[in-house]
Amino acid sequence: MELPEREPQYETLRVHATFGRPFGFLAVHRDTRLVLAAGWVTDPEPFREDDLERAG
Repeated sequence: MELPEREPQYETLRVHATFGRPFGFLAVHRDTRLVLAAGWVTDPEPFREDDLERAG
């Protein structure tokens, strides 16, 4: 007997971003707008071209 295909329980999205100056970030629960995590990066690592090639 073959099992029916189920819809995935979760959907994920992977994003890569590079910031060359200080920045802040928030992770927010969409339904309640509750802030789950927050942070501030004051000294980001310099961008390296080989990082782009490895991510690619």
